[in-house]
Amino acid sequence: MVPPFISEQDFLRAYDEYADAIFRHCYFRILHRQRSKQLMCESFKRLWLFIADGNAVDSLKLFLYRAIDALIDEEERAMAMTDRHMAMRDAEHELAAVLERLPQDQRRTFVLHFIDGFSAQEISDIIGGSPLSHASALQQQEELLVSLASPSNSSSTTYAS
Repeated sequence: MVPPFISEQDFLRAYDEYADAIFRHCYFRILHRQRSKQLMCESFKRLWLFIADGNAVDSLKLFLYRAIDALIDEEERAMAMTDRHMAMRDAEHELAAVLERLPQDQRRTFVLHFIDGFSAQEISDIIGGSPLSHASALQQQEELLVSLASPSNSSSTTYAS
């Protein structure tokens, strides 16, 4: 067991002994050299702060591997959230591109139904027209969305019914 306080020299010796292995472990987990260096340094910082707070450590090596694993897990969660955010943003851009192709009146109907959640009857109450014509237009717009979602369709024409 490492006492609750170790000297700076002992800490630097631990750094010299384990830094390369911790870096290598991290690098082969996240495959990003610069970020692996940062996380390796952070794992040693966590060790130093843990000991500086008066805590004892059974094994410096095990502590460092637990610390780097926790940091990698945090990194992976952050990346997953970023990936989801980017996917949502991409989907929003794709939707905006589709909406841009619709004439203004169809875009209004589309937004009222698919974005705001109004029924054909409610759309009729808001902007006029018959619920049947709005329902028909919504059906056509839904079919258009499905066809535009296919990767082979990259046309830039304006769609009108």
